[in-house]
Amino acid sequence: MNSVSTQPVPNHAGGQRLLQAVAWVIVLSLTAFFLATRVPRYLVLTAQSYGPYFWPRSSWLLPHVLGGLLAILIGPLQFWARLRRDYVQVHRWSGRVYLAGVVVGGNG
Repeated sequence: MNSVSTQPVPNHAGGQRLLQAVAWVIVLSLTAFFLATRVPRYLVLTAQSYGPYFWPRSSWLLPHVLGGLLAILIGPLQFWARLRRDYVQVHRWSGRVYLAGVVVGGNG
């Protein structure tokens, strides 16, 4: 005798969305904290802000900081499902800008 369960299958979509939202809030909060506390001093081009080691290399460090900053700000857009689905061209161009930021930031 075949026994078929008539129990409804639980829908975990609501819990999963909440978990994703919490994860995004944590990631974006940590990113904002990093940007607010670590990056500003490197945007001031003085020997005092860079220190004796980095000041002679500041011509390389500024593109590194700006490229990394660009990648950090644009990177999360690549994971936004609605952007990928509804705005394919924006997604593709933001991906290219992200890649350019990574290349410039990684070569600094």
